[in-house]
Amino acid sequence: MRTALVACFLAASVQAVAAKGASPDLLETLRRGVAHVGYGSGAGENVELRWLGTGFLTGQRCTVVTAKHLLSDVPPERLIVRFEHPQQPGTGLTFNARVSGSDAERDVAYLSLAELPGGRDPCSSGPLHGLAIAAELAPRELLGAEVLVLGFPALEGEQPRELPIVRRGFVASAELSWGGKPMLLLDLTGVPGFSGAPVVLAATGEVIGLVFGPGRTEREYDLEWATPLLRRDLKAADLDE
Repeated sequence: MRTALVACFLAASVQAVAAKGASPDLLETLRRGVAHVGYGSGAGENVELRWLGTGFLTGQRCTVVTAKHLLSDVPPERLIVRFEHPQQPGTGLTFNARVSGSDAERDVAYLSLAELPGGRDPCSSGPLHGLAIAAELAPRELLGAEVLVLGFPALEGEQPRELPIVRRGFVASAELSWGGKPMLLLDLTGVPGFSGAPVVLAATGEVIGLVFGPGRTEREYDLEWATPLLRRDLKAADLDE
């Protein structure tokens, strides 16, 4: 029953976003690049998967970008990411992953995916699709810009493992900062599980940041914080697209 409810919620969300201007092709592209981040505990047949939040694929090196705080106390050898399978709805593609870089001050982590059997790159040889990162941001011009956020929030205490949920909102401010670090404030309500999700400009389909979480502003105010992200950040982490 809950799975059916989640599926209905997703369908309604996608239709609502599409009706507001985001094309079905853009939504499909974004869904192919968003990932569920988690880890496996236990061994053998007793492995239990625990989901932490969201990430998204970008770059030629098959790298997943996510929020670093999700990975606290996670055994590095058990880290996994899972994508929705575009050819098999309702199923997922799961990869082992490792942390290949991070920026603790900005709460950003970069994950590398394990190769497919035969040494194949899961990005160039499979159905995954990296999302485009914006080259530049003009904070004042971003004010009021429409954005989409895709992730795997916990609904009714249960996380939908294969169905990314789409939220639509606006940039409330791109001129605020914490501790000298610029932040994006989004006019949309987030829920646990969206941390690390891509913040996408609806007009261009480019990622401009990743969801941080409620931070100093409680979610009851219908606001969400995000960390700005640009192509030069990937270059600084040696992850140039």
